[in-house]
Amino acid sequence: MEDVASEGALGLAKKEESWLTDAKDLLRSRPVMPESSGEDDLRTEVESGDDLRRRSQSIRFLAWQKAQLQEGLRKKDLEAAAAIGDLRAVQESLRGMSTSLGEEDQVLSQAEEELRVARERCAHELRELWEGLDQREADIERQAGAATAAAAACDAEGEILLHAGRSVASASRQAAVLNKETQLLVDLQQELETRDAALQCSEAAFACLVGRSFSSRSHGNIDAEVVADSIREGVAQQVLESLLRDQPRLGHNLGSRARAVLEAAVLSAVGGPTLAAAQAGGDSSTCIHREQQVLENNNNKNNNNNNNNNNNETGDEEISELESGERDEDGSEE
Repeated sequence: MEDVASEGALGLAKKEESWLTDAKDLLRSRPVMPESSGEDDLRTEVESGDDLRRRSQSIRFLAWQKAQLQEGLRKKDLEAAAAIGDLRAVQESLRGMSTSLGEEDQVLSQAEEELRVARERCAHELRELWEGLDQREADIERQAGAATAAAAACDAEGEILLHAGRSVASASRQAAVLNKETQLLVDLQQELETRDAALQCSEAAFACLVGRSFSSRSHGNIDAEVVADSIREGVAQQVLESLLRDQPRLGHNLGSRARAVLEAAVLSAVGGPTLAAAQAGGDSSTCIHREQQVLENNNNKNNNNNNNNNNNETGDEEISELESGERDEDGSEE
């Protein structure tokens, strides 16, 4: 703004100087008239006066124009001074703003530096966190693999234990069945031993009877009919024993008299005396009485054997139930 004002002042000074130069040129350009006659002098004076008026008017116009120009220049100087003041105020403001901007720029630079440092620190921490996460992920994957393998091993062991439990349960059931079968075999062995003893007793009694009969016959002391009767009685005792063994209830339900009648009927069936003759005959011989005692003992043994047979039948039913239960359990497990 100061440069513009100074350039305007220089332009006005140059114009004023040019106007003054023009006025001086007009004054110098007045022609020098030669001395002449009176008319010529008058004409010359009139022309000189007109010329002077014109020149004076030009000078006044130039003076007015100069005054106007000076007034305009003064106003422009005032405006320029005001503009210069405003410019200086603006410069001061800009200087203050530049100072504040410099401070702000410094603060901003410091903040940018701190931000850069924080960014680098955050990036470093983030890299460390990512590395830690990668390491943890790898550890977790290894642990997951180990856990999966352990779970698979546990499942396999569980299957083995389950199979072993089933085998143990099956073995326990089989052991129970074997125990029952063993008990049944023991009972059967006892029954066989009892039957064998009864058979041996019967054979011994029959052998004794036959031996006595044949010995008596050989000595000729007893008639052959008596020997035949003795043999018939022995055979009748064997038949009666077999009948009572096969029909144990028959032996329980018979009394002593009914038993004697049954013995006489059997004896009559094998060729002995009739039932009426047997009833009228009275007591039997001592050997027959001994054979009857042996037969009673055998009947008692047979009753015990029948009870054992009933127990064996009950045990067989229980074994069948257990085996059917095992088959049902095996089917449900499958």
